[in-house]
Amino acid sequence: MSNVKPRHAATATPSATTTPPPNDRVVRLTNLAQATRTAYPAISCKVVDTATGLPPLLHASFRDRSEEVGCDMDRGGWRFVWGFDPRNAIGLAEDVDRAVQALARILGAEADA
Repeated sequence: MSNVKPRHAATATPSATTTPPPNDRVVRLTNLAQATRTAYPAISCKVVDTATGLPPLLHASFRDRSEEVGCDMDRGGWRFVWGFDPRNAIGLAEDVDRAVQALARILGAEADA
């Protein structure tokens, strides 16, 4: 008797109910959106997953101003960035409070807190 498996042995396929792994960018941007809404309820936040194949963004707006925040990985870890520009970093994604303050400041919402 041989322990060798047939060349085309059946393998388990994931069921239709299997949840896909979370997208790290979406998780981090969602955390930022929730923290922003908590600290500044007047700021509207929505994570937008573009259909064009670009990474998701957090769209934040306050009154007549709006900004987009992305999330990129570099050697130092995950960072929040303005838009899609990795050179225009807000700060480390672990420092959500700092990003919330920066977003509120740029939108002019600090005085409304």
